[in-house]
Amino acid sequence: MFFRARGGRRSPLVRGGSFGEKLFRLLLLLGVFALCGWGFWYNSGAALQNLQSRGAVWDETGLLTEDDLKGLRVMATRFNAEYGIVVRIQVRKGQVTLPQPDSRTLFIIISPAHNQVLVEFPPLVRKSLGEEFMYSLQNTHFIPYFENGQWGLALADALKKIWSGLGRP
Repeated sequence: MFFRARGGRRSPLVRGGSFGEKLFRLLLLLGVFALCGWGFWYNSGAALQNLQSRGAVWDETGLLTEDDLKGLRVMATRFNAEYGIVVRIQVRKGQVTLPQPDSRTLFIIISPAHNQVLVEFPPLVRKSLGEEFMYSLQNTHFIPYFENGQWGLALADALKKIWSGLGRP
């Protein structure tokens, strides 16, 4: 590909007046290939991260805005990167049901129509945060937000409280 065969003679496609110029042009060509490879790698990583974070928030009702979804996905990604905790947030139209528990997954399932919330913590997070924190988050945190119709904000505040609870010694 870099050589051209014409008349039995092979000459490189990288042309230059001297050996130094040929070498410089070859290094520039290799630099372009390396830059393209790095760009492809970076784009693939960003696309993979975007796909992984999309599974973190599932809004069956369609009531969360794109900004809300994006913010919750960013927070879920941070939980995974910092603590190794997979966050799954589900907004449901019907009654909330307990998902299959997982040792690494934090489930927050909310039903705005029924004013119900279910928060299921992984075992290590449960020990770290304590029973009192989990009880207040499950039973009292969301009530004022439901009354004001701002349950989307309650989700973000709940994740912030969990984050700060995990960050304390």
